[in-house]
Amino acid sequence: MSNLKPLELFSLIIIISIASFVGIGFNVALNISGQDTYLAIIIAFLLGIPSILGFILIFNYEKELSLNFKLQKLFGEVLGTIINYILIIVAFIIGITYMYNLINFTLNHYLDNTPIFIIGLIYLLLIVYTNFKGLTTISRMTFILLIINFVLFMFPLFNLMPKTNIDNLKPLLTNNFNNILKSAFNIVLLTINNIFILLIIPQKRFKNTKKINKYIILAYIISIIILFFISFITLNILGPRLSLFYQDPEYIVLKQVNLFNFLNRIENIISMQWLNGLYISITMIIYYISNSIKKDNDKKIIPVLAGTIVFILSMVIFKNNTIFYNFIMNILPQIRLIAYILFIIICITILIKKKKNNDKSLF
Repeated sequence: MSNLKPLELFSLIIIISIASFVGIGFNVALNISGQDTYLAIIIAFLLGIPSILGFILIFNYEKELSLNFKLQKLFGEVLGTIINYILIIVAFIIGITYMYNLINFTLNHYLDNTPIFIIGLIYLLLIVYTNFKGLTTISRMTFILLIINFVLFMFPLFNLMPKTNIDNLKPLLTNNFNNILKSAFNIVLLTINNIFILLIIPQKRFKNTKKINKYIILAYIISIIILFFISFITLNILGPRLSLFYQDPEYIVLKQVNLFNFLNRIENIISMQWLNGLYISITMIIYYISNSIKKDNDKKIIPVLAGTIVFILSMVIFKNNTIFYNFIMNILPQIRLIAYILFIIICITILIKKKKNNDKSLF
């Protein structure tokens, strides 16, 4: 059933790519490359090109199948199932970090007097209910939220640009190139490669697929541009030392925003774009897990169980921010590297099969 639009895939890619940058990807990159982080994002654009081309390659292979069945066709039922469950575990880990990040951000900046369990339970119910409504509802809601997020991003962008201080970025290249390269690669792992969960959607679900590759590439470019401006403005206003000092430097910068020189303290409204992104990302992760376990999932118990596991483990594993930040700095990139390597193997296998079948088209 073709009931999705390429523009909705475009929206999903942008929101999911950006979601983990705030609170996770930016902090990791900042600790590695400091004030050169905005340069690392430019390099990440180049390093991420193979990832986005690999996504397109897998997405266009056996267009009627979702990723789990593509794996079985590529590697056989046994090996394909093993790879599928490895990716499910990676998705669970990503979902757990996102859930904690979402709950913790809400607790710190919105509902500081509310028990953390209640905040998480509300999000859990909302995420599971959205999964009950199905992919069509998720994708259309994502498109609407992208428009809202775009407005919430553009307003502070134009408001804060005149307040930037380029001196905070001097001297340039204070880090050696290896650190900047490492930071760029981590940005790719922690942001761009998130879109692998969208491969659970068969291409046949989309209408008018002739231009869908262009939508994917355009979404990638826009995502990188947004990541660049987030880091560039944050570092320009706070400087590298203050940016490292704060838990959420991107949020602190928004305190500088004012409207018509008298309406200020609107950072909570503007930062809702990050809550929207994390909410959609976790929703899609639960959808990915549910449909990787069972094709065309028609049992509501699977998203309920998957969502509950993500919620409970986010509370059990990350008992405080110190544990969380140690995990995202040292362990999460290594876990994401496993998924990255698997997708390289998948892409190589597809190319080999195309060559055997004398299929000269890459995409």
